[in-house]
Amino acid sequence: MIESELKEFLASRARTSPRYLGLAFLANSMPGLQLLKRKLMQILAPIEIWERPGHNDAPQAPISRNEFCHAIFGTEHPDGLIVNLPEEWMLGWPDDDRRVFWSNLAQTYGRNKVYIVYASTPLNMSHLQSYFHRNEIGESNFAILSSKYEQ
Repeated sequence: MIESELKEFLASRARTSPRYLGLAFLANSMPGLQLLKRKLMQILAPIEIWERPGHNDAPQAPISRNEFCHAIFGTEHPDGLIVNLPEEWMLGWPDDDRRVFWSNLAQTYGRNKVYIVYASTPLNMSHLQSYFHRNEIGESNFAILSSKYEQ
């Protein structure tokens, strides 16, 4: 069910050719996050994925906000990029730096398709509500967030 909803959302989005390419995908549980990540990897293949800090081509943690944002938004990812649980890179970041990261995602356009898979925590949700529009899927256990700047 979640797979068909993801495919439908991404296909609809591809038809409209949005300017802002960054998307955030959330789940309310750890098994949900794993399912969401697996389905996105299947649907979007081939795609670069950062599963955790220091794994494959992902940067190490701790990392500054500037370095992390440059690695995601300022470096080319020709097939797109999935970042799983970006919170793992945000160790010690103040709230303002976290907000800047989410703002950068909402303003991502041009050459990079960036997909963030993150946990639905109160802190994350407080940072995202200013920049993203929420689309519930999978009986409200999952959501896709797209840029409010698109509207």
